[in-house]
Amino acid sequence: MLLSGWHDADAGSNATRLPVVYADHDDGFKSALSRWRPRLVRCTEAPDHSDRPGCQYVVKLRYSDDATAAAISETVSLWLLRAMGLQTLEAVLVVLSPQFAQSLRDVGAVDMPVLPGPHFGTRHVIEAVAGPPTQFDDLQTPSDLVSIWAFDTWVANMDRHHYGNLLLLPASNTTYDLVACDQSDCFGGAQRLASGQLGEVSRWHRPAECSPLTLRAVLDGGGPTAIAGAIERVRRAAETIPEAVGAVPEKWWGHVRADPEAIKRFLRTRGAMLRDVFSRHEWGDLGDVSNIPLIG
Repeated sequence: MLLSGWHDADAGSNATRLPVVYADHDDGFKSALSRWRPRLVRCTEAPDHSDRPGCQYVVKLRYSDDATAAAISETVSLWLLRAMGLQTLEAVLVVLSPQFAQSLRDVGAVDMPVLPGPHFGTRHVIEAVAGPPTQFDDLQTPSDLVSIWAFDTWVANMDRHHYGNLLLLPASNTTYDLVACDQSDCFGGAQRLASGQLGEVSRWHRPAECSPLTLRAVLDGGGPTAIAGAIERVRRAAETIPEAVGAVPEKWWGHVRADPEAIKRFLRTRGAMLRDVFSRHEWGDLGDVSNIPLIG
C-alpha cells in the first residue's frame, strides 16, 4: 500500500504530479468531527465518468487558505514519507467541477464556497483500524514509530497523536503495519503555513511529541542507534525534496503566503538541525547521540 503511480500530468511541466481522478458522487462525511471535514467521494479516472462506478476516496476539501495549506502539507509529506520507506495511503488529486463544488455547499458539506479544481484525496481503505496503537506487541515493525517521530520532528508536525492520525493495517493475524496519515498540520500547522510563518517554525528546537510506545521502540532499538537509523531515513528522503515540493499543483500556491522555495529551505534547515534537536532531548539513560551524522 505504498504510495504509487506518481506521474507528470501537466503538459509543459517538469513537476511530478499525483494521479488525477474526477469527482462523480458524494457519499457523505468520512468524519464529521474533523475540522477539515473530509468527504467520501466516488471518483472515476475518466473526466466524463464513462468508467463508472469508479473508486471511493477520502477528500479534504479546499474551502479556505488554511485548507489549501493543509493540502500542500499532505502532498509534500506523502512524498517524503514514501521516500523514507514508510507505509502511506494511496494519494491522488481529486478534480471537482464547478458544478460538483457548488453541490457540496448546497447539501451542507461546508458553509462556504468549495474551490473547483484539484483537491487532495486518498483511497478509502476499509480494512484499516484507526490508531494510535495501544499495544507494542501488536506492531509488525515497531521501529517505524521512531522513523515517524523523526519525520514529524523534521517537518514540525503538530498533530500526530490525535485519533486516526496513525492507521493500523493488518499485516498478519496478530500484528499491524503502521500507516502515517493526516499530515495536514506539518510546517507548524496549516494556519502558520498559510500565513507565511515558516521562518519562525524552522528554528523550533524541540522534537515532536513522543508517545510511550515510541520511547519503548527507541529503547528496544538501542537508543541512539535507533534514532540514528531514523535520521538516516530522513537523510535519504531529503534527497527528494525538489520532487516532493514539485508535486504540489501550481494553483495552490496562490492561496498561501509561502512558495516552493520557502518549503525547500524549511526542509533543508530542519534537516540540518535534526541531529542537534535530538541530542538536546532529555534522554535520561539513553546516552549521547552526538555521533549521529548531520543531514546536508
